[in-house]
Amino acid sequence: MLGLLAKIVPSVIGSVAGVFTKKEQTKQIKTTAESKLATAKANGETEVTLSDAEWETVVAKGMAASWKDEYVTVVVTLPYPMLLAGGVWLAFTGDNRLMEGTILGISALTEAGVDVGFMMTAVITAAVGLKVWRSK
Repeated sequence: MLGLLAKIVPSVIGSVAGVFTKKEQTKQIKTTAESKLATAKANGETEVTLSDAEWETVVAKGMAASWKDEYVTVVVTLPYPMLLAGGVWLAFTGDNRLMEGTILGISALTEAGVDVGFMMTAVITAAVGLKVWRSK
C-alpha cells in the first residue's frame, strides 16, 4: 500500500505543479506581448512581431466578450442536430419533410462548393483549441 502511494503522490504533485507553471508561463507571455505592443505604440511603429503564444494571449484578451466563435460553431454544426431531429420526427410521425429539407440544404451547400466535412472538422478542432489546418 505504501509503495502504491509512493508512486501516486509524486505524479499528482507533478501534475498540480505543472498547472501552476503553465499559468505562470501564460502570464509571462501576456506581459511580454503587452510590453512589445506598448513599446511599438510609443515609438509610432505600425508593425509588431509576436510569437504564436504572444499573439494568442493578445487575441484571447480581445475576444473574451465575443460571441462570434459560438455563433459560427452553432451555424456550422446545425445540420447534424437537424438530421437527428428529422430522424426522430420521421420515426414518430412518418413525416419526412424535416429530414428531406435538411438533406436538401446540405446538398445545396455541397453543390455550391462548400466542403461541409472540412468545415465541421475545422470548427470542432478550433473549439477544442487545435490548429490542425494552419500553415506554419
